[in-house]
Amino acid sequence: MKLILPLFLASLLCASIAMASPLTGTFQMNGVVTATSTAFTWTGVNGTTPNMFTLSLGTGTFAGEDGQNNIQDLNSTTEPVGTTFPPQDFIDFSVTPGLPSLWIDFIPMGNGGAAGCSQPATGTVPPQTCTPPIPGGSPITFQNNNENGTVTGSSATWTSSGVTSDGSSHWTGIFTSQFVGQSYQDVLHTFATTGSVTAAYSANVAVGPNVPEPATVLTGGLGALFVILVRRRRRQV
Repeated sequence: MKLILPLFLASLLCASIAMASPLTGTFQMNGVVTATSTAFTWTGVNGTTPNMFTLSLGTGTFAGEDGQNNIQDLNSTTEPVGTTFPPQDFIDFSVTPGLPSLWIDFIPMGNGGAAGCSQPATGTVPPQTCTPPIPGGSPITFQNNNENGTVTGSSATWTSSGVTSDGSSHWTGIFTSQFVGQSYQDVLHTFATTGSVTAAYSANVAVGPNVPEPATVLTGGLGALFVILVRRRRRQV
């Protein structure tokens, strides 16, 4: 029995080693996005190069990754809003080939409520918010920004999250677009009449190691303990 505890601890150590070298750090994204009721289409900061974004201010694993990297378009058919879906490739790092990609598996619904979408623009404090009542749900929370009680523009915010392709880490990104001189009612009018809105965006992305579920670690440890006890019993027999 003296060997059981050391071997049990060793099994836990092996579980820790299996998750070694996770991606960690933060970075900023910049580019242009075109939003429709069902999709996000990304282009570089020039608005013409498809599926590109500019990475800057990288820390941790992403220090030195500054430059042009790849981002995949999103569609509500394969990336539905408000529910976890199978991980899909989202961000691929071109500066350092071989760096694990960021896979997306969740896009939460916006929390602005639909009531303000049909109300006139006002410079209230707190400011107006709105999430368009799109079938299937919208991830965007709009806000009318104001100064001294007068609407001076609006912003759109949405969040995405997922895991790294090697399974070592989890990531979360907060995306924001600014509409200078336009209330979100103006933006929604454009959306309704053209079917899409195109705007520059920025995003802050944070990546950190996955933490194994306590039940998973316990199950692995108990499994190793069971094997040890069975082998010891067989020797005694």
